[in-house]
Amino acid sequence: MVREERDYFPRMRPVTLVVAAVLALLSPAAGARAQFGLEFGGAAEANPVLSSKDFDAICDAVRLDAAQRQIAGTSFDDAQDRMFEAKRRADAVRARTGTNPTDDQSMAEREQARKALAQEVLNQLDNLFRAMVPVIRADQREDLERERLAAKRRAIRAMLGGSGVDGAAQVDVEGAMRKADVAAERAAPALAQLGAYRQRIGSLLQRMLDDSIAQPRRGAKARQPAPAEDAPEGGVSLESVRRMAEAQAAQRETVTQLAAAHRDALGLVATHLSPAELAKVREQVLRRVWPRTAMDPLSPATAIDQLLRKELDAAARTAIEAIRDAWQPRWWSLTLRMTAAEDALRGNSPILNLGAPPDEGAARAKLQLRELREERSAADRDAWKALAGADPSRKDFHLGMAKMPARDTLFGVPPGLPADGGTTPEGVNISLAEAVEGGANVQMGAAVSIATVITSVEDGVPADGPGGEGEDTMVFTADADDLVGGGMIMVAGEDGPITFGDRFGDGMGGNLDFSGISMGDPQADGKATVGIPSRLGKDRIDAMARVLGLDPANPGLVALMVDHESRVAALRQGFGDSGAARNGTDFVALEDAATAAARVDDFLARLAEAEDALVRDMATLAGTAPSIADAARDERAAERARCTRHATGLMNDLGPTGVCSVDLGGCIAASGLAGIDRELALQAWVAWAPSMRGACERWLATERSVAPQMAADEARMRSQAMDLGGDAPGIPEGAVAIAMDEDDVKRRDDLMQQASAALVAINEAALAGRAAVLAALPEASRPAFDAAWLRAAAPKVYADARDAMAKLDAALVLATLSPQQRQQVDALRGEHAARHGSVCSRIAMAVVATKPGGAKGLGMERPKDINIQVSDGRFERAELNARTLRRLRSILSEDQRKAVGI
Repeated sequence: MVREERDYFPRMRPVTLVVAAVLALLSPAAGARAQFGLEFGGAAEANPVLSSKDFDAICDAVRLDAAQRQIAGTSFDDAQDRMFEAKRRADAVRARTGTNPTDDQSMAEREQARKALAQEVLNQLDNLFRAMVPVIRADQREDLERERLAAKRRAIRAMLGGSGVDGAAQVDVEGAMRKADVAAERAAPALAQLGAYRQRIGSLLQRMLDDSIAQPRRGAKARQPAPAEDAPEGGVSLESVRRMAEAQAAQRETVTQLAAAHRDALGLVATHLSPAELAKVREQVLRRVWPRTAMDPLSPATAIDQLLRKELDAAARTAIEAIRDAWQPRWWSLTLRMTAAEDALRGNSPILNLGAPPDEGAARAKLQLRELREERSAADRDAWKALAGADPSRKDFHLGMAKMPARDTLFGVPPGLPADGGTTPEGVNISLAEAVEGGANVQMGAAVSIATVITSVEDGVPADGPGGEGEDTMVFTADADDLVGGGMIMVAGEDGPITFGDRFGDGMGGNLDFSGISMGDPQADGKATVGIPSRLGKDRIDAMARVLGLDPANPGLVALMVDHESRVAALRQGFGDSGAARNGTDFVALEDAATAAARVDDFLARLAEAEDALVRDMATLAGTAPSIADAARDERAAERARCTRHATGLMNDLGPTGVCSVDLGGCIAASGLAGIDRELALQAWVAWAPSMRGACERWLATERSVAPQMAADEARMRSQAMDLGGDAPGIPEGAVAIAMDEDDVKRRDDLMQQASAALVAINEAALAGRAAVLAALPEASRPAFDAAWLRAAAPKVYADARDAMAKLDAALVLATLSPQQRQQVDALRGEHAARHGSVCSRIAMAVVATKPGGAKGLGMERPKDINIQVSDGRFERAELNARTLRRLRSILSEDQRKAVGI
């Protein structure tokens, strides 16, 4: 490996980069070392139910007209309902037995459930397409059959789980052509060549699915942590990693056959596509199926493409096109040979085979890959030299690229042209200067290169702060020379995320990336950032008034609010009124860290006097019973405690949010309870409020001790961090890599254990309040309260921007709506509201159960597959929205549809 030394990469002492400890800050209840989930070969199955988006794409591909779509849509709704039912049955088994059961009975149940799901989903897809046959024309039949096979492949891939992580199982040439936007006149003859290919890969994927279902025992064994000394607390041992690799061995032959099928198909379509289209299709397939081969940092492809998009004279364009046409066949011939060599490395990942005996076949394949890479790099260099003559204005750049070594980087990012007048290509790589060795925590095993910083993550579980989901992670080290695809880097910027980027190039699909952990405010230079409770806004005061039995429109309340606001404004002016607000906390920067905590305590005492006076005056105005007023004061006192931070740090915003932030009295008011039901709920609330206040005040005492220590540690670590910013391409200003030694980790673990215990106590108290109100209510009144409580406990779950209800409401106000149409829309609206609320509640329950003490408080098991449950719930909700809109379209006329916007 070529190591690039730069001034902005000072040498780093050989300590472990502890990812687990950083993540523990965000999930203290998961244990002393909450770790991130990354498990090779152990991925859970995705949702195999055919989506509305995919169904619409099928209709487009088959060229269905409006009448055909409406008939097909009815068949799709029926088929999708049955697929969802099968998915729920399988989910119930998984919830009962676990995703990866280890005992014989559970494994047998899990295996049978997967078989039943696979059979039902594939049968329903066949039934759907069979139902569409009578309504299509003869010229659409070939397209319909092609889409049927593609739909079944999508479903199988979703159900493969960890057995399908190899890119060869996840892509096909037909899909690559679609992504490459191949022109219709060339796509049709190319697709006509792929009939046998479709049958071939469909059969291989089905074999993979059958094999993955039939081997639960081997899979379960591979995922059991071994009692070996190399297993970190809560982690996965290297022996487990090796067993996981063994469990995948049965799939290697099938995956290699899939790769060969893709290679053959690329040859079949080559003569039908334009050079640009063919290059895009090849790139799509290469990147996923043969990631090692795809990485060619010397490739002139990007530069040639950029040149041909510029305004050139005829002679220059002809010369550049000639260079491209001479280079591409030579490059592709060598690339094909490289793909065959890479096929021999499938299942021989350096990560999954740590400690295994040397594989002579793999060693020969690696040597062959390196030799072929050098040959291909020679072809690249020849093209760069030729470009120097055809593009003299950038001669120095082209000649510089022609002199670069074959393996100057671990990432395959072809350079773009430099800016006008420049000589440095886009995408210059940067390398960490020091290898990190040994250790029992998650670590970087070698110096690595990165070309980009990955900063996005999608479909995460909504979490308002600490106390969310926690998962186990993989521990690995690897030699940089073998880790062809890249490595891992932790980046922390003052305004940016911690970033982890993985691109292993191990023949298993590559491009595994995860990031997006938000940062707290740093403490440095003797300053401190603290958090104080936000002002009581009008909405919060109105909610308190309703609990106290006071009409929010009462003129006397307005006067009380004005007086209260003036008192709090004076307090805030004396404390400091700057900083961002988040989750009921205002974060304020103070100049003197030594006196910050004492100032927070003094402010809290004065704020309590002002807010207690407000509640007392509101209760007097409403004639509220003293016990109700006392409960309102207790609940606000608990809220103040939860929203206080005596210190914040770079890597944590320590504090309870989510479930424990629910305003129980407000939920009673929002639930619409009346009469004796309201009185019963309020009595339960009054009895519970003191215990919640006590739990939150105990939390505050713990936070008062723990947070300043953590902040001081983080300030010290930041002062010793390795700076990645400055003139490093692609790295934000202020970005650092933070090193933590074992003493840092142990001290942080101890502090987090204290905070975790206090957080669990708060959540348990909050959930005990819900249980107390439910127990006090008659059964018929419980759903109304519970729905209000869930909405308050997991508000992000209910924030569905694609909810079809807005379109239904817009339709109901149309002046052109007939009485019959209005009746149909009304009925559809009621059905949608009930189903949408039910799905949201199911997601919310799963999210709440993952919080510290949440599952116990709900009287259920903590879901081990929270990501799957939330993802499936969101998918089902999105499908409900799509189905409702389809049915609404069928009710409305064309002009009405345009007016509503559907």
